[in-house]
Amino acid sequence: MLGGKLPAPRRSRLVTADLWQGRQNVAALQELLRLQKQAQVCCTEGLEMNDLVVVVAKERRHFGRVCFVQYAERTSISVEVLPVQDIQLGASDLSVEFRFGRKRSGGGIIPDPQALKRSDVLKLPWPSLRKPPKPMTEQHLIEQEWDSLSKKRFSPGRLHSIWHDLDGQTRRRYRQLSTRAEEVYQQMLLSRFRVFSVLKELIDLAPGPALNGYFLYMQKSKQEKTLPPWSEAKEEFDQLAMVENAKLKDQQKLWIEVCLGGGWTLERSVFFPRSALKCMLTLLLCHKRSTLSCAKDISHHVWLEHIFPFIPCYWFAKVT
Repeated sequence: MLGGKLPAPRRSRLVTADLWQGRQNVAALQELLRLQKQAQVCCTEGLEMNDLVVVVAKERRHFGRVCFVQYAERTSISVEVLPVQDIQLGASDLSVEFRFGRKRSGGGIIPDPQALKRSDVLKLPWPSLRKPPKPMTEQHLIEQEWDSLSKKRFSPGRLHSIWHDLDGQTRRRYRQLSTRAEEVYQQMLLSRFRVFSVLKELIDLAPGPALNGYFLYMQKSKQEKTLPPWSEAKEEFDQLAMVENAKLKDQQKLWIEVCLGGGWTLERSVFFPRSALKCMLTLLLCHKRSTLSCAKDISHHVWLEHIFPFIPCYWFAKVT
């Protein structure tokens, strides 16, 4: 007890702030609660266009799907998303293109956006999902330092004449800065390409849609031709579909945890991309050969139980 007399039996005691005076962890606890509330608000209100999200509301049609935010207004409580069916990667130019779910109309096939609440989705915390801005060229650098290079008013048509009036040393400096910016841009594109290659594998491993009894009946009828008619077997196959859908919901929950940055566990391992599993296996097999003495002393149990559960799958991004 913190002092004072014991409370009378079957009587409630008013808890006051005096009980917490002198405790050192009150400020830290309040700060932690504040950060948790702030994180919950950011994951729902910080959505912008071109973000990638996963639908976490079970009652939604696209539950457990990775979607592309097509429209998001800050003052609105809803967003419009397109479900991502596939990610097409171009290794030659490091390009990334999405293939969305579509619907047929009178004029052909068009994208099928769906309106969701911000609380129904969570933004993927993966880095490098947005395309980096274009690198600055020599003309952009001149435009930034225009006041020191010319007394005339800025005009895009005067950039060419100013460039010819510069001395050789200044030109070389601008060219070096532009070359470095291009190198950084290529590195950012490569890291983005690697992350999307892992995301593509993860989408391919996503659990399938919910099943119904008639679908299971038709599947089994292809294997066994002596089944009773559907009217007699309907109840049995509906119960079987309920059991399969219950397992499917558990799989979707684990898959969503992997999407949102959950580390490796034995349950989540079936949804980790093959590239991530190969890197983990290589690390376990070759860690004893490492030149670091600290890595040699780490056992397999520590790697599996205390290190891998804190490592998301996109840390093992690899380009083939």
